[in-house]
Parts: sequence; structure tokens; C-alpha cells
Amino acid sequence: MYERIASSIASRTTVLYSVLALVAFVFSAVVAIYFSRIQLEVQAVEYFLQFEDAIAIAADTSNDGELEKLLGSISRYPTVVGVELDHRGDLLHWLKPVVTSSCDNVLYHNVHNRADLVLGVCLDEQGVYRTAGFAALVLFIGLAGLMAIGNRILNGWLNQWLTLPLQAWLRRHRSLLPKTGATNDFKAFVQGSMHALSLTVRQKQLAERTIDTLDQAILLTDESYLIRRCNPAAVRLFAGDSASAKDLLGRDIRSLGRIGESLVELILEAVRRYDRLNFPPLHTDLVRLTPKMAVRGWLSPLKSDSGDAAGFVVTFLDLTEYFNVNQELQRVANMDVLTDIPNRRAFEVELALAFESATSDGEAHTLMLLDIDGLKIVNDTLGHATGDDMLRKIALRLRHALDDYHFLARIGGDEFAIILRNTAIKPATRLAHRLLRKLNETSYRVGKHDIQMTLRMGLREVNQHTISTSDVLAEADFATSSAHEQGGARVVVFEDIMSKRDIKRNIFDWRNHLDSAIERGKVQIYCQPIVHSSDARTHSLELLARMLMDNGSLATPVNFIDAAERFGHVRRLDMLMLEQLLTVIDQLPLGYQLNLNLSGETVSSPVSIAHIIQKLQKWGGNPERICFEVTESSAVRNLALASQHLHRLKDAGCTIALDDFGVGLSSLQHLRTLPIDILKIDGAFVQNIDHSVRDRSLVEAMVSLAQSLEMEVAAEFVSSKASMEILTEMGVNYLQGDFIAKAGPLEAWRQRAETQRLGIE
Repeated sequence: MYERIASSIASRTTVLYSVLALVAFVFSAVVAIYFSRIQLEVQAVEYFLQFEDAIAIAADTSNDGELEKLLGSISRYPTVVGVELDHRGDLLHWLKPVVTSSCDNVLYHNVHNRADLVLGVCLDEQGVYRTAGFAALVLFIGLAGLMAIGNRILNGWLNQWLTLPLQAWLRRHRSLLPKTGATNDFKAFVQGSMHALSLTVRQKQLAERTIDTLDQAILLTDESYLIRRCNPAAVRLFAGDSASAKDLLGRDIRSLGRIGESLVELILEAVRRYDRLNFPPLHTDLVRLTPKMAVRGWLSPLKSDSGDAAGFVVTFLDLTEYFNVNQELQRVANMDVLTDIPNRRAFEVELALAFESATSDGEAHTLMLLDIDGLKIVNDTLGHATGDDMLRKIALRLRHALDDYHFLARIGGDEFAIILRNTAIKPATRLAHRLLRKLNETSYRVGKHDIQMTLRMGLREVNQHTISTSDVLAEADFATSSAHEQGGARVVVFEDIMSKRDIKRNIFDWRNHLDSAIERGKVQIYCQPIVHSSDARTHSLELLARMLMDNGSLATPVNFIDAAERFGHVRRLDMLMLEQLLTVIDQLPLGYQLNLNLSGETVSSPVSIAHIIQKLQKWGGNPERICFEVTESSAVRNLALASQHLHRLKDAGCTIALDDFGVGLSSLQHLRTLPIDILKIDGAFVQNIDHSVRDRSLVEAMVSLAQSLEMEVAAEFVSSKASMEILTEMGVNYLQGDFIAKAGPLEAWRQRAETQRLGIE
């Protein structure tokens, strides 16, 4: 009995000790797991801070060596570490270190959706799983011993209520128990981390290399305008080819010269107009850094990650090629291509500047116009290439003869202009005479030809009394025309001929009068009869233009013809006279012929000739009743073209008369070339024929020449009955002059036309 009691006590003692042992084992395992977890969490935080610093260093330096160091430190992390990065590689969030058997689940449930990249690692074989596994093993052995003892003592009861349920629970949860070793492949994590961080760094390196390879210079400055970053193009632009980035870093952008100062001014202006962080990209004006380089700076604000002002990004565009092309275009636009001196456009700008300084500051300048006589003959006989070479040589002589502060330009085909700056008219006149002698003293060698040219000059002072640039130009041009009329190489000063030109000096006024008269229908048609020398019967009427002035007086072509020719009104006037002719011709007796003078501009214009023929065809009358008179001076402007056009009028049935015969220099050439029907001897040879034996001989020779060419002859400016008799005796066919009949309104002559005879005694 005592043995059974002792055995029972022993058995119970064994169970008690077993229970105590089990409790001890469980307690030790729990304590071990708890302290291991606390220690590992502390280490995880420390390692994570190192991890964060390592990421920052690696991303900032873009150094592969730093990456290796970073990944080496990662391999020491003993627990789960979750890191979230954005697209730039900057840290967004890190996960609290945990001890778990499912690293993937922890990362999946704890990361933030805004992350672009997640890095995670579970503890390795040196970590808490080994500790937890050992404690779990002790717990498992203790439970097994307990079950063995209980099986002997409690037998079926323990087996039924403790052992079997515990075994079933273990079978169900065996897969969840911690195992020794890592649950994740740490090597795979290291490789993934290396790839992710390398990708981030490479993206940054790619961006930096792209900026470094750009031709545009790029600078990053801070808020104080100090340069914090620059690419090689910026170094070359501002520090030279042999410099490095350190030569620019830390410098104030204003130290770059004019372009830097312009940028700072632009920043200050932008800050005044816009918010400091929100202004559009701005650019400076084109700045010439060196004689061979021009740039423009583009400026944009730079923000930090927190949204604060961080400085400015400046991009410099090298616009040297654009600048050079623009300069060349400007040069071409203002230069005469043939002579390589300024053209009319540049001259007009310079003349405006001279006018402004004269009228505002009282300075005196002189405008000199230079006309080349005979250039057209050179072009017609030797070719335009020779004429061009001639112009280049004259321009070169002018450039060498003038001081640099004087302005020389070619303003027309054979016309040059010189602005003598700060030179009054008297010293300018002396300079003009010296210049003329120098230009004319030697001939011009062009190819195989030695050509002697005649140059004429007209001068006009530009002073505080000058009305406008157009006035001074017209007056200098008038002086040049006067020099041309006087012949030879000469200098004419406008101030010297002002009193001689009378009405002509008001050429602009006459232009205005002519414009008004044409538009308001104040151009009246007068006519002067041309009679047969044999019986004084009216043969024809020469139509003459008269302009009705506002005061009721009549102006003759002597007053306004210069303005009409100079300002391009003469062709318009010719067409107006033709329309009047076609209106009245059918109201006159059929025996009357009407004579109409055509200007050189009309004779040389294919459009005008075609218009005349069209008008004649529309009229439908007998074209033989119309005689077109042309002067030698008008025909000689373009003899070949004039001959062609006059032949067209003659073929249309009209009569052609050569007016003012005898005053030209090539009259015989005209008679041979032009389709002349009637030769009108100039009045200079006729008006004194009753007193001058020389004039009589010349007229007699002209009449004989015309008769030999089967032309009729007319004489104008007949001044006496004796002159009429002399001319009739010589064989002149038609007579005209104030002695016979003065010019009068066409209507009056139409009413008297029925008499058919003037009744001259």
C-alpha cells in the first residue's frame, strides 16, 4: 500500500516537475523571443538610417562604388525593411521593422500606393528566426515530454483530452511554425535592389550627360545669382576652351558681363511683374559677347521639392549664325550690289539724319548729286558689262577722294549722291570743283577701251531753313539738271540759280496744280493753225495744253511741263489730250488735220502706244487726219524703241512729224531711222530768217535735205510776211507762228473753220 502511495506521490511529483519544467521552457522561449525582437528592432532602425544615408549618397554622387557600399550594408540588415522611393529616387516612406515569417505579406500590406519603387528585405540566417526556432524547438520537446508523462500517469484521459488535440493542432499549423534560415532569398533581393538603384542612378546620369552634350550653355544659379551648376558648353562660352567647371562655379552671374547684367535686370523686372516663382520663360535681347559671337539668354525660375524658390535656370542660345545672316541681310538691303557702296535706301536714312541735325541743332550740311553723262552710250555700244565696270571704277574713285565722315551712295542708274557732313555750301563748292577735276582729269580704262566720261554736279545746302528732305533732294536735282543743260563738266549750286529759274523753282507747286487740274477737268485745249504756204489755207491745227489756274489765268506748258516730266504726269497728260482730240475731230471739216505732241515717255512706252492704237480703232475714223509730233530730244532717249513705236503708229495710218528739227546732235541719224512724213524746222532757225543769212542758208539746206528724202517741210515761229515769202520760195510746205495766228481755244477755231481761209494780207 505504501509502495502504491509512494509510487503515486512519485508519479505526481514527476508530473509536477514536468509541468514546472514545461513552464520554465515556455517562459525562457517567450523571453528569448521578446528580447531578440526588441534588440532587432533597435538594430533595424539604426541600419535603416544608414540605408537612407547610403541611398542619398549614391543618388547624389552617381558613383558605382557608393552603390557597392550601399548594397554591402543592406546585407547586414537583420529584419524586414521596407523603403518607398519616388521617380527621382528620393525617399518617401519606410516601414517599421517587424519579425515575421512572411516578408512579402508585410510589404504588400504596408506600402503606400504613391511609391514608384519598393525595396524590402527579411532577416537572414543570422537573425531572429534562428532564435525563435530554437525557442520553438524547446517548447516542442517540452510538450512532447509532457505528453509522454501524461500518457503514463493520466493514460487515456490525457491522451483523449490533451495529446490527441495537441497533435492535431500541430499537424494543422506545422507549416506556420518558424523555420531556421531565411524565408526569402536574400541574394535575389540584393540583385533586385542593385538593379533598381542602378536604374535610378543611370536615369540621373543620362539626364546629366544629355545636358552636358547640349550645344546650348546651361547655368543653374541660387537665389543670390551664384552659379551652382554648369554644363561644358557654358564653360566654353564664358571661361574658354581650356577652362573647367570650377572656373565658373560660385561666381556671380553678373560677372559674365553684359549678358549677365541683362539677366539680373530681367529677373528683377519679372519679380516686379509676376510672382517670384511663377513667371513665364523670359529672354534677353541679342547680346554680342565677342566680335564673332552673339547670344540670347532664356530664364526660368527653379523650385525646390518643398515648393520654395531655389534659384534660376538659364539657357544661352548661340545665335551667331543668325546674327551674321541678319547683318548680311541688313548690309545687302542697304548696299548697292554693283558698286559696294550704300544704296538709295541707306541714303534716304542718312539724309533724314542730316535734316534732323540741321533743323534741331543748327548744323549745316551739303547734299551733292553727281550725274554721269554718256553712260547710256557706253551701255548701248560696248555692252552693259562695260557700263557696270565703268560705274565700279567711278565709285572707287569717289571713295578714295572723299573723307570717311562724308557719305557716298548710288541712288540711280548713273547717279551718285554725296552728303558732306558738317560742311556749309561754300567749302562744299570748293570741294566739288576739286572732286570734279580729279574725276575728269584721266580717262577710265575699261577692258581695251579708254573712256572719257563727263560728270556734272548739283549742290544744295541742308540747313535750319530747309523745309523737308524731299525739297532739298528736288532742289539738288534741279541744280544737276541745270548743269546738264549748260553742258560740259560743271558744278551748279542751287542757291546761285534760284533767281534764274523763276516759276521752275516752284516745281512742287506746279505738280500740285497739275494734279488738281487733271482731276478737276481744268486742262483746256488750245490750238494753233498750220497753213499751206501757197495760199494760207488752214491745213491742220496743233493741239496745245493750257491749265486754268484758280485765279482765272492760264498756264502754258512752259510753266508746268518740267513738273509733268519730273513727276511722271506727262503720259497721263498725253492720254488726256488724245481723248480731247478724238472728241472734237469729227466736229471739224474733213480737210482739217489735228496735230498732237507726244512726249518721250509716251513714245518709249509700249503700253502707251498700244493704248493709242486701241483708242484709234475704237474711234473708227480716218487716221490720216491725225498727225503725231515727236521731238528729236524725245526720240533720242531710246532711238530703236521710238522707231519701232512710231512705225506702229504710221502703219495704223497716222502721219508722223519730227518737231524741233535742227537742235539735236544726231539729226541725220534720226532722219534715216524714224518713219518721218513731215520735217518741222525749229523756230530758232526761222524767226530771224529775214535778217540772218546764216539762218537762211541752214534752213535752205534742211529743206533741200527733206525734199531729197521725199518729206514735206513745215516751219514754225514765222514772225513776219517777209519770212513767209522767203520760206515759201525755198519750198517749205507749211507755215506756223504767232504772225499767222496765235493759239486760241479749240472751240473758237471750230466755229471759224467754215471760212477755210484766214484772210492774211
